[in-house]
Amino acid sequence: MNQNIPGEEPNIEFKDESTEDKPKLDYVQNINNFSFFWLGLGIIIAALIISSSFLSWKNSSKTVTVRGFSERMVNADLALWPVQAKVTANTLVELHQALEASQVVINNFFNEQGFKPNEINAKQTRITDRQAQLYSTDNVNNLQRYVADFGFLIKTKRMDLVKSSLKEINKLVGQGVTLSSNEVEYLYTKLNEIKPEMIKEATVEAKKAAEEFALNSDSKIASLKSASQGLFTIEPIHYYTQDLKKVRVVTNLVYGLKK
Repeated sequence: MNQNIPGEEPNIEFKDESTEDKPKLDYVQNINNFSFFWLGLGIIIAALIISSSFLSWKNSSKTVTVRGFSERMVNADLALWPVQAKVTANTLVELHQALEASQVVINNFFNEQGFKPNEINAKQTRITDRQAQLYSTDNVNNLQRYVADFGFLIKTKRMDLVKSSLKEINKLVGQGVTLSSNEVEYLYTKLNEIKPEMIKEATVEAKKAAEEFALNSDSKIASLKSASQGLFTIEPIHYYTQDLKKVRVVTNLVYGLKK
């Protein structure tokens, strides 16, 4: 039992409890600092990854769309020449006689010009009774009652023969034939023979355009993203030169671009 002696100061000890907890607080603070360090590092790495991915996506999304075409000048290789005519009469007997006479005249004309029998095709005859047409605006009393529309179709690959015969066709009028139409249609039938080469040419032209664009934009073309081909068109060079045709095709290509 401690007793205080009179005249002496009491012996009092002071203990700083905060110094005992300090190591513990430092440990916790170090852990927190360590956690913040790794958290910050993770955020930086994630930001770099996202930035890199964004740049990669942005670069991969750059494309260029180019168009290439190919043209050929070709000569028609098939002629379709419909020659239409008509005869009229007041009776069917007279109409039949006039029809046969005109058909003989036209057929003889083509034979004389040099066409072969398999190139001369007779078309179906259409007979009209004017008095049977209730809504006709013609004054049928002043016209012959029956009309027969007939003709021939010349189908040949001999273009020169068609052109020379066209110059002589009016001779039929002098022989009593009433012509109603004789316009020639010229066709080109060998498209499949030139298709592969024209598609190749159009594709090469399109790629050249893409390479030139890439060069001017300080980049390079990457892989081909997509391709499409338009229809082949065959058109006459001019209205008065229907036998001379222009064949054309267009291709569209989409290329990726890279630095």
